Amino acid sequence: MWRTERYHVWTSTDLVGAEVCAATKNCYALGVGMAAGVLEQIGEDDGLYRMHNYEAALFAQGAIEMAQFVELLGGRPETAAGLPSVGDCYVTSAGGRNVRVGKLLGAGMGFTEAAATLGNPTLEGAAAINVVGGALGPLTERRIIDAKDFPLLRHLYEVVGLEQPLNMPWGRFYGRPGPASAGRRSPVSAEMTAD
Repeated sequence: MWRTERYHVWTSTDLVGAEVCAATKNCYALGVGMAAGVLEQIGEDDGLYRMHNYEAALFAQGAIEMAQFVELLGGRPETAAGLPSVGDCYVTSAGGRNVRVGKLLGAGMGFTEAAATLGNPTLEGAAAINVVGGALGPLTERRIIDAKDFPLLRHLYEVVGLEQPLNMPWGRFYGRPGPASAGRRSPVSAEMTAD
């Protein structure tokens, strides 16, 4: 019933990890979409030798940050390495509203203008960026996470939520293996599971 020759369903008991990945993959897909706009702006978006390194770098940083979120919120690390995270983010990054608005942002538009250009559709990635990205400052102030954690999502929040220009923080990527709270349960996940 749940499997055909071309369609398979796998289940998980990691509800927290799957839900965290379902929400954050939209954020990171929007970020991957920015690459197409940047490449278009510099005239390298089409052709036989189009480079996908920009997209790959953003996708990889997004995967790292999704794993950090899963760990921070009490999910199982292996969930972030599977279909709920990188698998779904890959599919989402291939197209859709989040990617289209990301492309407009990458081409230099502000978020409000980019959303209006698309007819102000529902943008799950932008909504999640505003909520999750907006929480990063308070989580940092409470020392639940470090100021160096989640550099891509922090910048996505600056671009989408605060209407700042795109200036990808490449020098802050790939430098941290996990959240500052690694090895202990965070107050965030404790609050979520308290009876």
